[in-house]
Amino acid sequence: MKKLSETNVKTRFEGTSMEKEYMELIAVLERLVVLHRDLLHMEQDKLALILDQNWKTLAERIDESKGILDAIEECEKKRLSVVERMGGSRDSALSELLQRIPEDQRRVLKTRGEELQSVVLELKSLNSRSRQLLDSSLEVINFTLSLFSGAGTKTYSGSGREEADPGKHTSLVFDLKV
Repeated sequence: MKKLSETNVKTRFEGTSMEKEYMELIAVLERLVVLHRDLLHMEQDKLALILDQNWKTLAERIDESKGILDAIEECEKKRLSVVERMGGSRDSALSELLQRIPEDQRRVLKTRGEELQSVVLELKSLNSRSRQLLDSSLEVINFTLSLFSGAGTKTYSGSGREEADPGKHTSLVFDLKV
């Protein structure tokens, strides 16, 4: 049995409105996969910057990633529009659309959807690790600031209650001149 390539599918169904929508959806999904891969590489770079504690360059990468996120948002709007024109709702999953498409056309669309899902899952995992590292860095910063500011200098009184040490003044202001 002869396998249908993407070109064969296009030639076979060319001219029908459903085929046009199908090809547009494939193009949008391919663009989303490329954009998400770009974002994944950007996030990997940002993770390395977090590990190196290179905050200035990290801020620059965050600004750069906004352009990718804007492009993803535009592609997602286009995808939703195509899905609605194909008879689906904004909440329709790709699996629902696959049921409406002839068997020989499903393969390409399913493959693109799986590629996108795989990249999104990688991004989710990487973002989780980045969040953990940032939270840890913030804890260290807060701990260091509290040490410098003298916050937390409490002792126990004769009655066993925790009280501020009357001999020490606790400053909650960090003096940059130090």
